[in-house]
Amino acid sequence: DSCLFDANHIKINDLSTTINIRAFNSDSINAHIKRLSCKEQSGLTIERLSLQAIANRQQALINDFHLQLPNTRLNPRIDADFTHVHHWENFLDSTRFAIAINNSVITPSDITPLVPLLQQFHTPIHLNCHIDGQINKFDIRQLSAYLDNRQLTIEASGAVQDIVNLKAIIEQFLVHNIKISVCIGSYKIFYHLTTSTNLQNTL
Repeated sequence: DSCLFDANHIKINDLSTTINIRAFNSDSINAHIKRLSCKEQSGLTIERLSLQAIANRQQALINDFHLQLPNTRLNPRIDADFTHVHHWENFLDSTRFAIAINNSVITPSDITPLVPLLQQFHTPIHLNCHIDGQINKFDIRQLSAYLDNRQLTIEASGAVQDIVNLKAIIEQFLVHNIKISVCIGSYKIFYHLTTSTNLQNTL
């Protein structure tokens, strides 16, 4: 099915890119993707990708990251610290990272080739999020998401542990604080949970 992304049969069309590599060796990399755009045969379209990546054996920084899909705009800043990584075996538990996503808009249907169930979700979701910790155990300091018309807004914070165990991801998500408001006509439904609890227990 050409509408589904197949990692084993990737076909890129209309590829256009400008990359400035200032350093690239076994110890460090400093690269600036000024612009990258392409279309994949599944229909996945990257209108623009730009970023600056600076990395060495101790840390990595991805700055000025901009991803533009047809109706999606992501602007994250990503920092990673490898200082305490001495062996690959403890990479997930020892790598510290921080991700800040501000003033971003995600339209789920843009990634239909990756997740077909999102085909009918055309409503943009505005997203702000701050995450930090280890890869295998991190805190969601702040997550804010809302629809264009504000009929649905979500504010939350929490923590995720043992992310490698994907089957238990819901069980590992500890909710510290979540606020949900839904507007239906002139009515507004509000839900607020502040006690630290397992996400599965709130469903």
